[in-house]
Amino acid sequence: MTPAQRTHRTLTFWLRPAFALRVVNRFQKIIGFDRSMALASSALTALVPLAILGSAVLSDLVHYDAAEWIIKRYSLTGAGAEAVNSLFSPAEPPSVRIHHRRFVYCAR
Repeated sequence: MTPAQRTHRTLTFWLRPAFALRVVNRFQKIIGFDRSMALASSALTALVPLAILGSAVLSDLVHYDAAEWIIKRYSLTGAGAEAVNSLFSPAEPPSVRIHHRRFVYCAR
């Protein structure tokens, strides 16, 4: 086989219908999966602020917070209930102290 024939055969390999259809089919499958993953991540990203906003609105309507609801729902007691309470409790405001005549701010 001459180099010209080998080059011609290599170039025509890429133009075969079966090969081209396999490439297009695989590309469509990958694009579909990638788009579904992108849509799912966008939905999750949109749900986080929606959950924060919803909890702020519902806190006015419901007389107990999320920690109490989880504790009641799953009948938690002891250390489990304490862990849920500490997880959902509001953070303490940072305190500022002066240490050894230097102005170093320490946040708790």
